[in-house]
Amino acid sequence: MIQILGILLVAIINLKKENTVSDSKQTAIETIAAKLHMVEELLQDCQIIADEAEVNFEWDGPEYGMGGYYSGKLQEWSSSSQNC
Repeated sequence: MIQILGILLVAIINLKKENTVSDSKQTAIETIAAKLHMVEELLQDCQIIADEAEVNFEWDGPEYGMGGYYSGKLQEWSSSSQNC
């Protein structure tokens, strides 16, 4: 899950490097990148809490099939489509 957010962040940073982006688009790209970084940090915090308490949680992404299940006991993510 965190890898997906990292990939999105890299894609946004690559878009940012293009000189053809207008100021308003540049601002949007920077804002999105910052917010995705915050989401990534929050998910990492959730993983630490789950690991310490050996509890599980689910996270649903913005679209169907983009979420996942985190096991604090196993300390690993399972994709929402893994059991399909």
